Amino acid sequence: MLTAPIRLIQVKFSSHTPKHGNNPGSFGSHPVDTPASQPLPSTMFSSHSSSKPAEVVAPDFYVEVQKAVEETARRSEAMRQHLLDEQRAGQRRMEKRLEELRSQLERAPQPKISQEALKQLEGEARKLVEETEEEAKRKLNCLAILSEELRKRREKTQQKKEKLRVQMRGAEARSEKIGTSKEAIKKAVSKQLEKNKDSIEARCSYPHQATGDVSNTVNSVAIPPAIPRSINFTTNKASFDSS
Repeated sequence: MLTAPIRLIQVKFSSHTPKHGNNPGSFGSHPVDTPASQPLPSTMFSSHSSSKPAEVVAPDFYVEVQKAVEETARRSEAMRQHLLDEQRAGQRRMEKRLEELRSQLERAPQPKISQEALKQLEGEARKLVEETEEEAKRKLNCLAILSEELRKRREKTQQKKEKLRVQMRGAEARSEKIGTSKEAIKKAVSKQLEKNKDSIEARCSYPHQATGDVSNTVNSVAIPPAIPRSINFTTNKASFDSS
């Protein structure tokens, strides 16, 4: 990493009164602390030197500040680039170390497995495969049985639907027929009632005064008057005589 120090620019302005008849508006400036690699010209004015006006000193000051800012920016960029390079170098070293460890692991001796252990593992694997096949066959058989049962139930359901559809059609036909029969019965009953009504009214009507026809007149029944009866009670007989 870069270890070069970055010095800050410190500028101080001070106003003073000239002693040897100088311009009252003139001012002096203290020297600027800059890096050693780039010495800046001193701007200190003595009483024996001629003072510069403010219009000339201000541009020089801003130029020096701009140079210092640019130098600081260059050093900051250099430091950032150095840090990036260090990070990339560390990444490359880590990847290289991982590759070395991987190579060492591959070159390490592998433990040898005996033939008996291999045969045992092979037998267990074969047994597991057989059990898996048997389980799969059993599940397939169950699935086939369930599929057949489902097919039969669907057929029965379809047959019931067809039978119910036929019954509904017959019920609709009977309903229409019953409706027609009801209408016919109502009409016949109405006609019969009308006919009976006319016949009853004809038989129960009084004869006309002009014709004197009493053939259709209902004969009146004469009820005889009640005959009073007397009951004689005797005390000498067990029975009584009623006349």
